[in-house]
Amino acid sequence: MAEKMNNNSEIKGIRLSGKREIKSVNYADDVTLTLRDAHSVNLAIDTVDRFQMASGLKLNKQKTQGLRTKNSFPEILLPDIKWHHENFNLLGTKIGKINLNQIWQEIDGKIKSVINEIDSTYATLDAKEVLIKARLLPVSNYAAQTYPAPTEKIKKINERIVRYAVGKYEHADINTLQLPKLDGGLNFPNFEIYADIIYIRSILKYCQARVQNEPLNVHTTYIEYQIGHAIADVLEVVRLNNIPHTETRSPYYETIMQIINKYNLKRNDLIERKIKKTYERIIQTKKLKAISDLGKIWERTHLKILPSYLRTFNYKCAWNLLPFCNETGNYTPASKNSCPFCKVGPDAAYHVFFKCPQTNKQWKQTIKDAEELLQINLQNENVESLCQLMYNNDRHPNKDQLLTTLITATKHQIWKTRLKCVIDNQAFSLNKLRKDVNKACNSRITTIRRDHPNIMTNE
Repeated sequence: MAEKMNNNSEIKGIRLSGKREIKSVNYADDVTLTLRDAHSVNLAIDTVDRFQMASGLKLNKQKTQGLRTKNSFPEILLPDIKWHHENFNLLGTKIGKINLNQIWQEIDGKIKSVINEIDSTYATLDAKEVLIKARLLPVSNYAAQTYPAPTEKIKKINERIVRYAVGKYEHADINTLQLPKLDGGLNFPNFEIYADIIYIRSILKYCQARVQNEPLNVHTTYIEYQIGHAIADVLEVVRLNNIPHTETRSPYYETIMQIINKYNLKRNDLIERKIKKTYERIIQTKKLKAISDLGKIWERTHLKILPSYLRTFNYKCAWNLLPFCNETGNYTPASKNSCPFCKVGPDAAYHVFFKCPQTNKQWKQTIKDAEELLQINLQNENVESLCQLMYNNDRHPNKDQLLTTLITATKHQIWKTRLKCVIDNQAFSLNKLRKDVNKACNSRITTIRRDHPNIMTNE
């Protein structure tokens, strides 16, 4: 059927740059005709009717719609279907004259509705990261591929998601929350960057074709017509001067160039055709802010010899994001407000980790074990500075890394014990805590001996 239309010279399609003429776009059982005048439309429908007689298939005129981009002829000359004069929905996408602010306002409303639904449930930061990716991002995925997001609207949506993500932890730094877990962050998505990268994905195939000097098809030829000259320097390729180039880009391609310049995207970003890698590279630029904010404990917080779960734990400690009962947060299911260990002090980070007399006993044991293993003197260090990884660093770098490992493993076991007491109602036992800490520290040291023998040679 499509071939019959293409071979009929009386059916006039939309002519792109060069000689290529598009009369229909076909996807599975959906056919979209792109024609220039009423006569062409009627001939095309006649072709469809003939195809019906031969194949047994039938056009459902109740579902068939058309969009008139010009009113140069009366509608009575057109087939009897529903005609639109501004826009209509094609496979979930509005085609024609559209109001971007209105489209993204609707998306914002849907995201707000989903947040209201899921915000009533208890969820940790890790759970919220999963909920955002599973429930919130899909709301906008389809639209983000088609419509450029207005700056104010996208910032509003991003702020709404950030507020949901951090809850009442307003002191949390979203730049570090968005870092990958291997860097100690929580891998929270940045909606603004995400929408921009999704929007430009359509030109990645073109960029790869240009770098590999592949023949351009209809779609990539039009991209070349629009932004070929502008993007040639970024891709480090020769300009194709034998193809006509527009002097005034369409708003669609103008927006694409704005995004490329906004994030300073380079050749490799555009030819990899990997949205995830490009997104992660942009997110990594926010790491510099995190380093300056956390200062000298950044390297200890994100120590390379620590597994990712301990780096994430250190990150939460550094930004005070652990959900204690006596600290801000809306997802702690426990109702008790006193320390689960001593039953006297508050259930708060500063008390549980380094003020509680019970955990202080464990810290004394950890300090003693560290002094014996590393042959160092920690008598001048107080528990609070050790616990916050703020101790002096004038000793051997390898010993510093091992000390950080022992402190982190101890602190993590204290936290796990606190969760068992508060959530599972288990009775606190100092002996059990010591056994758990011992086991965790020995496990970490054994792993370091196996994977990083160079660190252990100068214990």
